[in-house]
Amino acid sequence: MNLGLAKPQISIIIPTYNSELTLKRCIESLNSQTLSRKNYEIIVVDDGSEDNTVKIAKEIHVDTIIQGEHHSAANARNIGANNAKADLIAFIDSDCKAKENWAELMVEELKTNAVVGGSLMNGSSNLISWAEYLMEFSDFSEKRDRSYVKFAPASNVAFHKNLFLLVGGFPSRKNISEDYSLGQELAKHGAKILFVPEIQVFHYGRTKRKDFLKNMERFGSRCYHDSKIIPSTYTKLTKRRLFIPVIFFFKLFARQKRARQAGKLSLFVQSLPLIIMGDLAFCKGIFKEFKSK
Repeated sequence: MNLGLAKPQISIIIPTYNSELTLKRCIESLNSQTLSRKNYEIIVVDDGSEDNTVKIAKEIHVDTIIQGEHHSAANARNIGANNAKADLIAFIDSDCKAKENWAELMVEELKTNAVVGGSLMNGSSNLISWAEYLMEFSDFSEKRDRSYVKFAPASNVAFHKNLFLLVGGFPSRKNISEDYSLGQELAKHGAKILFVPEIQVFHYGRTKRKDFLKNMERFGSRCYHDSKIIPSTYTKLTKRRLFIPVIFFFKLFARQKRARQAGKLSLFVQSLPLIIMGDLAFCKGIFKEFKSK
């Protein structure tokens, strides 16, 4: 629905998988941008959904819908990039809602930067959702200063397409943090990622404790594998099972520090029992990787 424009300024890519409960909100936020609708296209890449995700995308009239077999969100994002018409590409997840000036700010910042990432804010008042936000995303709070970062979350980042394709896009290897790995690859090519707090996306996280704990366990597993690929604090701490208690307290302290820096210390205190359970699930994910070796 980009009003017949052959080449838009920016292509917005949404990877989806069983996203029927959140996709409509995401697309509606994109169709209500301050940037003229003729200047951007919306591409939905469905990763083998088994629900009404594709039907919803068709009803809202996005520009392009690409359907494939279930593989990974990283793979879906790369497919979207390869099919984008614009020289600039932006990524958002189906469980997110973009602020109304999101696309306009992305286009403006990409005039002078190769890669731009923005802030993630919690869109839900549910305490479980807050615990998940504080554990995964508070490092990208809207209160963080404009600065260069090692990586930007895949749910709020934009690139010059030629650079994105040059570095090979998001690594599609399973059980790693694809956005973190991509940041490392960009650094090898001398590309800097600028974090702009005004470029904002609301993330609607999990609201059921069971789903939250499963996600934290997966998060721990991914961090374990990341540590084997990319040198970090975890590289030493994940060498021995004995260090898992150290990881627990290290992560708990780091999350408290990030929550304080983000101005959300009171929410950290309120959700502390959930955060402790989440940290235990995180460490369980690491422990399982030791057992599988």
